[in-house]
Amino acid sequence: MSGELAQALTNRDAISKAQGIIIERMNLNCEEAIDLLLAHSRRESTPLHEVARDILHKSYPRVEGSSEENLLEP
Repeated sequence: MSGELAQALTNRDAISKAQGIIIERMNLNCEEAIDLLLAHSRRESTPLHEVARDILHKSYPRVEGSSEENLLEP
């Protein structure tokens, strides 16, 4: 798998996880959650995947020594 494709899949996964967090915490549907992410991305002039990663890191702070793969494990 090419590096660009792998990065695109990683970005898509982060966006999907952030969308799920928003759905759960704000009681929104899928479309409303992605609209919220997109609006924030546009307003802050920040790529969508970076907005998503910020939500993930705030929701599940990294524990020293943890890896990206287990970021969402309790």
